[in-house]
Amino acid sequence: MAQNNSLNYQTVQYNLLVGDVNNNISNISPSTSGFICQSNGSSSNPNFVVTANSGDSWVELQTQTAASSSNIVFTSSVFTGTYKAYVLVMKDIVLSTSTVFNMKFSTDNGSTYKSTFYASSNQSIAYNSTTYANQTSSSVMQIYNSASGVTNGVLYMFGLGLIGITSIFGTFLVAQQSFQSSFCANAASNVNNILLSGTTGFITSGTFTLYGITQ
Repeated sequence: MAQNNSLNYQTVQYNLLVGDVNNNISNISPSTSGFICQSNGSSSNPNFVVTANSGDSWVELQTQTAASSSNIVFTSSVFTGTYKAYVLVMKDIVLSTSTVFNMKFSTDNGSTYKSTFYASSNQSIAYNSTTYANQTSSSVMQIYNSASGVTNGVLYMFGLGLIGITSIFGTFLVAQQSFQSSFCANAASNVNNILLSGTTGFITSGTFTLYGITQ
C-alpha cells in the first residue's frame, strides 16, 4: 500500500497524484494547456507532452503582432532543429508604403544577416491579367514586389535550424494581386534567425504566426 508522504500527499488543484519509486505519493503539474498525459513505462512517472498523432501535426511556436514595427524577427529560440519543417502564416499584413516585402536570414542569430546568400524569385499576376511578372534577387528573399494593400499568405520553410540547404516557398494575395515566392540557399548553412521588413517604411499592422511541423 502507498505510504502517505507529508510533503506531497495533499492534493494540489489540477495536479495528478502518482506513486513514486519509494511508494510515496507525489504531485505532477498539468503543464501547458492542450498537452496530454503520456506514460513513460512502469519505472518512470508520466509527464505531459504536445499532442501527437500518426500523421503530421502543426505546433504553434510563436505569434508576433506588428504595430508600426520596423521589422519582425524570429530567433534561434524557435529554430532549434526540433522540426524539419516550419510554416509561417501572415494575416492582414499592412505596410506603410507600397514597397518590396523582404525576408533576410542569419546563421549567427541576428548578429549579421546574409547579403549574398540567396537564389530568390517571386512571380505575380493581377486578377484581370494573363501576364506573369518575375522578380529575382541574390541579396534578399523577395516575398512580394511593389504591391499595396492588405496581405495574407503562407510560407513553407525547410531546413531551418539544421545544417544543410534551406528552401522556402509560399503564396500570397496582396489586395487583388497574387504572388508565388521561392528561395533556396546557394550553399549549405544553419539558418537560425529570420527578419521580415519592407525596403522602406514599416509594418503598420498584422500578425505573424510560426508553426513547427512534426513528422
